[in-house]
Amino acid sequence: MAQQRYDVGDLVRVSAQFFNLDGEAANPTSVAAAVKTPSGVTTAVDSITQDGLTYYFDLLLTEGSNTDPYWVRFEGTGAVTDASEQDLWVRPPNVVIPAP
Repeated sequence: MAQQRYDVGDLVRVSAQFFNLDGEAANPTSVAAAVKTPSGVTTAVDSITQDGLTYYFDLLLTEGSNTDPYWVRFEGTGAVTDASEQDLWVRPPNVVIPAP
């Protein structure tokens, strides 16, 4: 399957589910997330939304790179301890719209 590519300026929804030791989706007691940009800046996510067993936030992609992706990490602790990471590849812009 081909890796999804995004463009600078895209707003994407990033989500995760957590699984207990039996492999069943379950809710942790607390959830944290962080984003690392292609330039290497890591920021904690302040606002994570829960929808049933899915946790998500919306991320505005503000930089692109052909060699480094955005990295997103979710961590659940307490009732379920689980973590996941995903990479988001963002194309650098080839055209910049001039200011009016």
